[in-house]
Amino acid sequence: MVNSIKKIDAALKISAVVTGIISIGFFVFDLIILLQLQPKMTHFDLLSKEDLSLINFSGYGLIVFLIFCLISIFRVLQFIKHAEKITFLSIVSITLAVGGFLMVFSFIGLLDDIGNQYEQYRSQPEWNWIYPVIVFQITVAIWLVCMHILDMKLIRQEKQIILDGNVYMIVHFTGLLCGLLCFLFLLTAFPYASAWNLLVHSTIVPIIFLFPYLLILGYWLFCKVTEIPHSFFDEKQFQDIGKSAALTLMIQSLFMTALFVLNYQNLAGVVRLLWLPIDLSFCLTSFSAWNLFFYSKG
Repeated sequence: MVNSIKKIDAALKISAVVTGIISIGFFVFDLIILLQLQPKMTHFDLLSKEDLSLINFSGYGLIVFLIFCLISIFRVLQFIKHAEKITFLSIVSITLAVGGFLMVFSFIGLLDDIGNQYEQYRSQPEWNWIYPVIVFQITVAIWLVCMHILDMKLIRQEKQIILDGNVYMIVHFTGLLCGLLCFLFLLTAFPYASAWNLLVHSTIVPIIFLFPYLLILGYWLFCKVTEIPHSFFDEKQFQDIGKSAALTLMIQSLFMTALFVLNYQNLAGVVRLLWLPIDLSFCLTSFSAWNLFFYSKG
């Protein structure tokens, strides 16, 4: 059994390194192509078929990078699951893997906005954002590839005890990260209400933001279901969850009341498109933050 797990992990390690290196190549390619296309698009010159083909080709790189991020998240979780304690490098790695995954959709959104504004002969301020996103993705890929190559020693000694608290903590850390990013994104609706779209910005984007959390939560649930004996929470975790839920309920009530009062004269405005995703992301952020706080208290 242990040998087969080691073989699977070795295959995942090779896959991660290969997809990571390919991703770096694609992002460098994107950087070169976009630097060539920017002057044409900002001056509204006609793009050739070759230019459009190169843009479309970059989409394959994003698919490879998504696969790379998912493999990396899984391997880091496996490492954390068997580690004696969660290290700073583990936190950085899981944060970069989740951040890299989310930034793929930011990259797609920025490209889409640039394309739409080019067709409408409008200015394209998104160029100022797309290059930092690409540099961030390259940084993520290089960091994680190095972690894979150096080997995080995901499979430890055969008799090592799996530390349940590690995965439990990472679930809440990811919930805090994803919930906070989603919440901050939704707040941008107020200054940019005219550009807000119910389907895209209030539905699809929050689902994308919360997907890594749901993925890691699913991993934790799988671990709990397959372990013997079945026990989802220990006594302290159960107490922490109860206190976190109570505090979140109180803070959420105050926050949603404030949101209602501040928008009382314009409840038919953009707030009608936001109240549910804002409420959900705020609750997730608060609940995860309190759980991490109580867990750190020991």
